Amino acid sequence: MADEFSISVSGASAINARLDAWLAEKTKRTDEAVQGAGINCQSGAKQRAPVDTGRFRAGYTYEKTGPCQCRVYNTVFYGIFLELGTSRMRARPSLFPAYVDARTKLLQELRDIYRS
Repeated sequence: MADEFSISVSGASAINARLDAWLAEKTKRTDEAVQGAGINCQSGAKQRAPVDTGRFRAGYTYEKTGPCQCRVYNTVFYGIFLELGTSRMRARPSLFPAYVDARTKLLQELRDIYRS
């Protein structure tokens, strides 16, 4: 007959509680960083937007779509033509450069969050 062997672990609930707290704190900070990046992207796009009547600049919208998620877009239908250009008009991008700047800052913030 084989020898019976058992292992007892004490303190597992305390470890789980600490892990849950760590995860909640990191998730909260990540969400704050993502939302901040979205707001920065919207602001940067507005600053870069070409202005004729101001309608295009005012059309930039930020919305939180979920935890650690957001969306920045323009409600003006001709925004895509300004951003990418046409066969008769050069591109005057505002959203993509703002996104690149916001992404760069966000990535650094995420590195800082998950290093600590």
